[in-house]
Amino acid sequence: PSARGVSSGSLFHPLVTGQQTQVFKNDGSEELKARTAPEIKNKPAEPGQPHQADTPVEPGQFHQAGAPAEPGQFQQTDKYTDPTCLQQTTKPVGAGFLQPIDHHQETPPSASGKERLLRARVIGQAFESYILLEEGEEILLIDQHAAHERIRYEKLKKQFILQESFGQGLLSPLAVNLSELEMVRFHELSQYLSKLGFEAEVFGNRSILIRGIPYALDSSFSGQDFLEIFENLSSEALSVSEIIPEETIYMMACKSAIKANRSMSVIEIRGLVEQLANAENPYTCVHGRPVIISMTKKELEKRFKRIV
Repeated sequence: PSARGVSSGSLFHPLVTGQQTQVFKNDGSEELKARTAPEIKNKPAEPGQPHQADTPVEPGQFHQAGAPAEPGQFQQTDKYTDPTCLQQTTKPVGAGFLQPIDHHQETPPSASGKERLLRARVIGQAFESYILLEEGEEILLIDQHAAHERIRYEKLKKQFILQESFGQGLLSPLAVNLSELEMVRFHELSQYLSKLGFEAEVFGNRSILIRGIPYALDSSFSGQDFLEIFENLSSEALSVSEIIPEETIYMMACKSAIKANRSMSVIEIRGLVEQLANAENPYTCVHGRPVIISMTKKELEKRFKRIV
C-alpha cells in the first residue's frame, strides 16, 4: 500500500470503523484489516475515551486524564494510555454543574449552579493562580484571572451601554505624545473615550493630557496602556458611528483583572466567587476559554485506583 493507505492497484481509500479499517475494492466488495499504529495516531478519541495531547478539545469539553506514571514519578495529566483506566479526570462543568455557554449569549447562570458556587467550601489556591473549591462530591478549579476578567468585562460593558460614568480623576495628569494621524483619530474618538471613562484634553500640537481614567484601572496605568487601548478602539470604530467597542472593553477588563501568580486571602476568594456566581456568563472568558473545571470524588478515586 502507498503512504496514504491506498494500493497502487485495486484498493481505494480506507474507512476507519472501530478498531479496524474497512477497505473497499474495485468490485464493490469489502474487507476488514486491523488498524496499524500510524493509523491510530492523532485520531480523535472514541466516545468515552480520553483525547490525546495533540488532539484539539471539542468546544465545551476539557482535557482528559494523563498517562500512568513511570516508577518513581508522579502521574502526568496530558495523556492516559492504560486501557483499564480510560476515565476523564475533568469533565465539562455542565455535567451536573455549570454548562459552558457561548459568550455571545446573555443567559444568567442556572439557580442550581449559582447556589453550588455560593455554598462551596474554599480550599485555597494552587500555584497562586487557580482557586480550589469543594462542593458535595466535586472539586472545582477556577482560573482567578479569567474569572475576574469576565466580571470586569460584564460590568464595564453594562456601564458603557447605560452611559453611566465610571471614571476616576488622577492626582497627577498623564501626558501622552501622539502622531499626527493619532491626533486626528483622537478628535474623532473623544466621545467614545469619554464614555469609556477617560478624561483627556489636547495639550500642544501632538500630545494630550489625561486627567481621568476608568475606575477599573489602577495607579499603575501608563501612557503605553492608553496607546494600546486607543489603537484597539481606533480599529473597532474605524468605519462605524455607533458601536459597543467590545474588544476595547475586554482589553480594559484584562488589564485591570487579578493576575496569575497573585496570592489571595480566603475573604478575597469568597468575594470573587460570589461576584462570579452573579455574572451573566460565569463559565467562559470573553474569548471562550473555560473559567471553571471540575473533578468528582469518584474520578479522583479511580485515578488513585482505589476503585475500578
